[in-house]
Amino acid sequence: MSSTESVNKSAFVRDFLAKNPTSTPATVIEAWNATGLEGTISASLVRGIRLKMKKSDKAAKVTGSAPKKRKTSKRKRIVAAKKEVAAAKKEVPAVKKVSAPKRVKAVPAKILSVSARRSELEAEIDRLLFKVMGLGGFPQTEDHLRKARRSLYEAK
Repeated sequence: MSSTESVNKSAFVRDFLAKNPTSTPATVIEAWNATGLEGTISASLVRGIRLKMKKSDKAAKVTGSAPKKRKTSKRKRIVAAKKEVAAAKKEVPAVKKVSAPKRVKAVPAKILSVSARRSELEAEIDRLLFKVMGLGGFPQTEDHLRKARRSLYEAK
């Protein structure tokens, strides 16, 4: 080929792989460089073309005449399906039913003393305060929660 004629790199790789099917991408690149043509060929191009060639070979083999399947009777198909279902049931382990945990009844507020209820409420406010502090960016909310906690002991 003359240097003025443009050469399709993919066609070169396909022709080279057809003649040398066991060649590596490095040998294809060396052959391209040996021709003295402009441009470069990457290893990924060679791999991609080889993959497409393999797929087209498989497609050609599949379209050939395949042996025809014989029809089975409806009864045989049903029996076979039942056997498959039975085998699948044996493979799946039995799942033990787990009941939901029992709910604990809340202690009525009347039973707790006033000081115990205040300290419980203070603990809840503290938890909320720490959550808000963890979120960050809510200084006013933090101040309001602190004021609410202080007001518990002011209202004695």
